[in-house]
Amino acid sequence: MFFGQFELLLSGFQTNNVTRFQAAQNNLILLLKDSEEILGSERKFLLGTWLKSAQTSASNTLESHVFESNARNQVTLWGPRGEIVDYA
Repeated sequence: MFFGQFELLLSGFQTNNVTRFQAAQNNLILLLKDSEEILGSERKFLLGTWLKSAQTSASNTLESHVFESNARNQVTLWGPRGEIVDYA
């Protein structure tokens, strides 16, 4: 469902079809809101849980800071400067 709407969004943009673009945009926003609500209802998917897991995997304080930084980076920038564009 998500990727189908994303394809419609791209198609609307590339063909300058405002109606298609806006419809796909609205559907994607609803899908993202639903996904956020669903994922937020499970403790394992919360950011704090993710970061704590990274920290507790470390064997010392320095490693804990590095692991937390890497965990934050993975869910935000996808690379130190946001250069990873094909992650996952």
